[in-house]
Amino acid sequence: MVILQDYQAEYLTLFRERLPHKPYATDDPSRGVRIMPAQAALRKRYIQVGRYPNAAFRLVVDVDHPGEEWLDQTEAIRPSLILINPGSEHGQLFFELRDPVPVSVATQKSLGLLADVEVMLEAFFLGDPGFVGLIARNPVWWQEHHPDHVLGEGKLWTLTDLAYLLHRLLPRGWKGVEREASGYGRNVTLFDVVRRYAYLHVDAFRRNGDQEKFRSFLESYAKAQNWLLFRDHPKGPLLEREVWHIVKSVAKWTWTRYRGRRVVIPVSSTGRPDRSRLSRQERAEIPPLSPEEQAVARREGAKKGGQKVGKARSQAAREKLATAYQRLLERGEEITVSGLASEAGVDPKTARAWLRKLKR
Repeated sequence: MVILQDYQAEYLTLFRERLPHKPYATDDPSRGVRIMPAQAALRKRYIQVGRYPNAAFRLVVDVDHPGEEWLDQTEAIRPSLILINPGSEHGQLFFELRDPVPVSVATQKSLGLLADVEVMLEAFFLGDPGFVGLIARNPVWWQEHHPDHVLGEGKLWTLTDLAYLLHRLLPRGWKGVEREASGYGRNVTLFDVVRRYAYLHVDAFRRNGDQEKFRSFLESYAKAQNWLLFRDHPKGPLLEREVWHIVKSVAKWTWTRYRGRRVVIPVSSTGRPDRSRLSRQERAEIPPLSPEEQAVARREGAKKGGQKVGKARSQAAREKLATAYQRLLERGEEITVSGLASEAGVDPKTARAWLRKLKR
């Protein structure tokens, strides 16, 4: 693994920026952890690296066997950062996500992909299945006190890239482990259980118009299910704050978008029920848009469609530029705006803006 101090410094800056205002931290995990201001937490040996209730910024694998058994594997899939224990040579591998996954409002698809990648990383590196992913070595403290045992290039990953590589690297015939075995797999399971329960009871609460009582009702159920489902899980039950965010998301969505009788009403880009996807009986219960509302809906739909296309084009251009930049570096050529634009096949203005952002 190449040691690149500049890239490590950039990564540690990003790590600080993504830290909660008051994370868990400690100097000795055996004596417990406590919540403290971020600046104080950064001076501790161990700090909260994951299980943030609002978003997943990284996946961390705890490898409790000597580096000679796993360091070679990091050449195939490079962690953003590796922290090695000077005594035991055990390691903790950080895989920073370029695009954080908003756990509190994530779709089942994105949360499921996060859980799948987590369990595949543990399988590939033979990580500790009991590692919760809440507290790990503090990379800022480690860089200051053990700089020779900090490796990595600060690479930022996407979940899709990690999933693609891991599917290729894991042995042929490997069918994986149940998604629930991963840390975020518990979130997926509890989300699904609470969602189905909410569908059964929302209509009764809606008749009384009390949304807060509905949320409290779901929270009591979710807490009980969290204990029943995961009390024997290697990673234990979810944190109470994570359960609260799952309940908040499910309660809000179900209350506003679900109409009892187990019928989910599809919602269009206008925020109203999508009549084209409803049965004739259901359409009869929903008044159509007025001509004025239809005109507004068409303009909003066209605007959102244009934004979606523009975002996709920008993403494609960024990927082309990153690939071209890497090729120029490998060939030892000077990085210029015109050379990069020609190599990537994009407009020079796009290449100039990308380079400016990269330097910042």
